[in-house]
Amino acid sequence: MSRTILLVTPHLIARGDFNSRGLLCGMGHAVPPAHGVDVASLTLAALGLVKAAPRRVWVMTTAAATAIVETSPGRLQGLNQAELSSALAFEAEALTGLPAMTSQTAACRMAAASGAEAWWVTQISQRMRAEIEAEVVRRGARLEGIAHPGGLVMQLGTVAERFELWHDLLFIHRASGAFDILAVDESAPLTSVMARFPATGSARMMLTAKPQALVTDCEVHSLHEDETLRSWLTSWHQTLNAPTPSVPVLLPPAQPMSAVKRVWLSVSTATIALALCLAHWWISERQLHQAQEEVKTLGAVAKQRAELKQTSADISKLRTELESARRLQSQALRGFGAMLAAVGELRPSGLLVRSLKEPAGAGSPAGSRYTGMEALISGLCTHEELAAEFSRTLGARLTPLGWSVRPARTTARLAGGTPTWDFEIPLRLDGSSPTRPNTQASSTP
Repeated sequence: MSRTILLVTPHLIARGDFNSRGLLCGMGHAVPPAHGVDVASLTLAALGLVKAAPRRVWVMTTAAATAIVETSPGRLQGLNQAELSSALAFEAEALTGLPAMTSQTAACRMAAASGAEAWWVTQISQRMRAEIEAEVVRRGARLEGIAHPGGLVMQLGTVAERFELWHDLLFIHRASGAFDILAVDESAPLTSVMARFPATGSARMMLTAKPQALVTDCEVHSLHEDETLRSWLTSWHQTLNAPTPSVPVLLPPAQPMSAVKRVWLSVSTATIALALCLAHWWISERQLHQAQEEVKTLGAVAKQRAELKQTSADISKLRTELESARRLQSQALRGFGAMLAAVGELRPSGLLVRSLKEPAGAGSPAGSRYTGMEALISGLCTHEELAAEFSRTLGARLTPLGWSVRPARTTARLAGGTPTWDFEIPLRLDGSSPTRPNTQASSTP
């Protein structure tokens, strides 16, 4: 079952069970003892009217005090739900007789014809609520809430005015839509109670938890009748299923987490943490293995590259030794011209060449054999990678001409708040290298 509704009054106790589709699947009612039975005992007796075990229980009991409280307009404006309940508890204290500090209060706003704000307030003492909840929990169920059984809007026939007599309270639903709650003498017969409200010509109906009795000019429906009780329970189930019930409902306070739930939460948290640690370890090991493999691959590539560079240097040296002295000067002139052309043609956008000079300490001593020419290209660029790109393109163009172009050396600095990089690219033309034909020197790689 999805929900159980209990009716607990001095004249009638009842239980209705509803399934997940909202259909009444079990019902029972009985007349309690006349005197000497408290609300908790009546609740336990109502739970035993149906054999099925309850799960979620709502208790409708006349032990909950209810009244209509009027306040001046705007007096309670801006209060949150807790502050509103506390303020209305003090306002209703004179009407219900329950101390505001030791009771639980629920309220819903009503339309007031007089211009004042009207609130329908329901209260129950905290001790009584705890006793009712203890009996519900003892049956293995959970208390969903407590409310007064009166005031629920339900259709029983086509009457214009409807009265509900609950213990010592009379709920009045006028034909105009007005609603009121009045205190009455519970020992008085129905005829004397209704005599206070003369007939107005409209059809009238009385709903009561007492056994059926005859009242002049009034159709009486007793909850002792199965059909009336079934309609009443169904109407309450529909009201409680609404997102915002139209009646004040006392909800149980939030309960602290039980020891069992805390243990389960701790175990679940530890399990999740362990699973995350294992996953992190597995991912880390996998990444470490991949990194080690990449290091090995890069080491092999670097070794091959070094061997290729050494081979290229050896070949260049052998070619230089075979060059005749007659072509050395010609080679230097052509190489210098090719280098100037390459600098002008291959300079990328965003890179400025400021100087082209011989490095300090370079050159051959007087009388020594010509061994080559060195040059140093310096400038600045807006991005560090432009210098590296420039050195690579120069190398690709000038290496076939006998030039050796080293990687650019860069130094970062700020120029007017803008980051720039100074760069230097060393070049050397080996004086013993043979000069290639001019057609290759002018070609673009």
